[in-house]
Amino acid sequence: MKVPTAKELTEQLIPKAYRIPMLSEVGYDRVTIEERSTEDSVRRWAVVCAGSVLNKEGGWEYEPMPSSRNEDFLDRCRYTTLESACEQIVRWLATKPEMKKEEDKHDGT
Repeated sequence: MKVPTAKELTEQLIPKAYRIPMLSEVGYDRVTIEERSTEDSVRRWAVVCAGSVLNKEGGWEYEPMPSSRNEDFLDRCRYTTLESACEQIVRWLATKPEMKKEEDKHDGT
């Protein structure tokens, strides 16, 4: 194989993490969605912020080292699609007072 060019490498990139710029506007600039593969190479997604992950109940919990993550943790804190991870972020944001104020502004109140 010959040494690829930077352009060729760029064309081969596969995104593994996403930052959500609109969250920066409301002070949640550290929230990202990141790919996490399991031991059996199943692709899952995690909503991450400063070493914690957003679980399916809408709470944040510490993310242990990979060897310490059990099935219960994976069931609570991993999403099968990017869309389901985004849906959980939307549910979490809906509980934030500052987001409700923004909604009120859009409602004309």
